[in-house]
Amino acid sequence: MRFHLVREKSLEMDLAIHGHDKPHPDVATLLNNLGLVYEGMGKLEEALDKHEKSLKMYLAIHGNDKPHPGIATSLNNLGSVNEGMGKLEEALDKHEKSLEMELAIHGHDKPRPAIATSLRNIVYTHHERKSLNQAAEFLERSLAMLRIVHAGSPQHPDIENVLYCLADVYEDQGRRDEAAEIRKRNERNTDTDRTNDSEASSLSTGQ
Repeated sequence: MRFHLVREKSLEMDLAIHGHDKPHPDVATLLNNLGLVYEGMGKLEEALDKHEKSLKMYLAIHGNDKPHPGIATSLNNLGSVNEGMGKLEEALDKHEKSLEMELAIHGHDKPRPAIATSLRNIVYTHHERKSLNQAAEFLERSLAMLRIVHAGSPQHPDIENVLYCLADVYEDQGRRDEAAEIRKRNERNTDTDRTNDSEASSLSTGQ
């Protein structure tokens, strides 16, 4: 049985347990997960439907005026699906609302991976809209936050991915020297990591 069919069966069972007209966190979570599965399959209309129902249920449970991680996640996922469908204005609206909620939950002065993710998603949407100045601004904010989150791992993959994206945006802005410097620095870090991994492997095998 395909994975999405298993999830659909699980959703049917939860609805039978909790009722079709009574919002429940388990049902909202299943709807969200189904949306992610359908998005991964490229079935964006089905994904949009599930994420919208998930968001509606989370709002019914927690209220429209109370920040909650489930609501923020649903908004973020809706933004991603809208972006995949080419609905960039709607995508940006959802990502910005998700970021606003994440900041309300965690605070403006506490770096969190979820906030960095929301910032990064706003970047991707701005880049698709060719709003390069905004894309660069949010990338730089995301990078600053990730460097605090991963303070002990300056070459963390999330940091390197943002740096590569920032280099692309700088290139598109005509800031070629800055883009080239970022890429060279990332390449040096990658080479260093490979050397360290090779040395560690030699030590572990006694070579």
